[in-house]
Amino acid sequence: MKKKTQAYIAEQLNVSESTISRELKRNGGKRGYSWRQAQELADLRKDRLREPRKMCGQVRHRIEKYMRGEQLSPEQIVGMCRNKGYLMVSKSSIYNYIRKDKEHGGDLWKNCRFKLKHRSRPICRMGKSPGRWQKRSWTPSCLSNAAEA
Repeated sequence: MKKKTQAYIAEQLNVSESTISRELKRNGGKRGYSWRQAQELADLRKDRLREPRKMCGQVRHRIEKYMRGEQLSPEQIVGMCRNKGYLMVSKSSIYNYIRKDKEHGGDLWKNCRFKLKHRSRPICRMGKSPGRWQKRSWTPSCLSNAAEA
């Protein structure tokens, strides 16, 4: 059987080429892609992530231990816990935990390799009112007001 290109497969399935590429990367094995193996891997992921992961005491303790003791970044903590099979939340959840700890007077943020940044959201979209993080609006009337000030 002749191999088909990713573009041809995407066209036949009416999906993006990147969807096919991700599928092959995610589920390809040492001998190439097998739909049976892909289904088994999908079932394993589904079973593993059936229950939502929560920031329980064990997870918080592990985060603090790795950040304070071993000076690991949230990305490194997530990767190491994934490799060891430990229960862990996402890196963005870890960053949110660090920010919340800082708001309550904690010092976990001092162990971050980079400064925690809360950036202003992008300027408002057409027809939307500015949000609480927005410093200015890009509507024509606002531009004229900014020029006058």
